Amino acid sequence: GTNKASQNLSVTVTNPSLTLAPSSLAAGIVNGAYSQTFTATGGNNGPYTYSITGSVPGLSLNSSTAVLSGTPTAANTYNVTIGASDGSQFTPAFTPKNYSITVYPAITISPATIPTADPQVNYSQTFTASGGSGSGYTYSIGATPPGLTFNASTGVLSGPPSSGGSFTITARDSAGFTGAQNYTLA
Repeated sequence: GTNKASQNLSVTVTNPSLTLAPSSLAAGIVNGAYSQTFTATGGNNGPYTYSITGSVPGLSLNSSTAVLSGTPTAANTYNVTIGASDGSQFTPAFTPKNYSITVYPAITISPATIPTADPQVNYSQTFTASGGSGSGYTYSIGATPPGLTFNASTGVLSGPPSSGGSFTITARDSAGFTGAQNYTLA
């Protein structure tokens, strides 16, 4: 006689789990362009589709390119959840990842206008920034009116002007965001 043996086998095929980068999101600023790309890896290596729960006013997520972009319109800290899928039944379910995005208020520079100056008479005007990250402001000037000097760390324009002119003051905060204001010295 012939001996026969049989056995039923069960084979389970699974893909690696999905992971999502980055681990945290950069801050944004009101009225400033924002763009953040998410990158999924694992599973069946894509293509991946992405989803967002929660929102940041002015930003939207492209579900196929995974780019969260736009121009934030309101300052706040926003919590969003990003999901990713490769569409494969063999990939373990991905637990959406929670993120926090801080949107800073736009940087403004005061005063809105400056007083007139008399030629060859000492003049001093301090420019002050607010908004953005709220700290570490440095200042720059487009073109200093003749006879005046500008202090980039204090925001003070001073000296005896030989003539007036138009110029732009720009403030940069500790997070690298900028705001600018145009002025005319008469």
